[in-house]
Amino acid sequence: MCIQYIVHFLPIGAGNQHYFVLFLGSLSIVGHWMIYATSVYWKDECSIMFSKGTWKVVEQIIDCSPWVLYILFIVLFFTIWSTIMVIVQLYQIMFSALQLRERVNLQMQNAITAQSLLRQTPYNRGFLQNLTDFFHCQCFGLIKSTPIDWTKQYHGAFHTSKMRNAREV
Repeated sequence: MCIQYIVHFLPIGAGNQHYFVLFLGSLSIVGHWMIYATSVYWKDECSIMFSKGTWKVVEQIIDCSPWVLYILFIVLFFTIWSTIMVIVQLYQIMFSALQLRERVNLQMQNAITAQSLLRQTPYNRGFLQNLTDFFHCQCFGLIKSTPIDWTKQYHGAFHTSKMRNAREV
């Protein structure tokens, strides 16, 4: 498998990033559903009186189902994590068509501000076109997806002999 991106310390294979974003989105949706289902369970099964104050509600939850509370804490952690990750990924895809590492590299290479630099990159083709190219969607012919293989665009642009710690794969 060829590693194309390192996204927040996770290796993403070439051509698999849209599956990663869909996975994060589905994880976030399932997490929110589980939080809702937990609140419905506590309301129906534990007969919690929400009008008695926050501390009394917490005591009632602990008395009724401590195991469900423990699972809820785990679900809350992963739901928050996946929601933040999917928002960051979609923002980077839609508005700059760059990943975090690519953004940092561009900022380090040029002394100008990141906002004006990112608008001038050849990868940014606009909000809607970036999104359709990323997910390879046609939208019933209304929007054309024209993905560009950037690895084939610039032949000889990078010389491995001039780069530090470069290895050919």
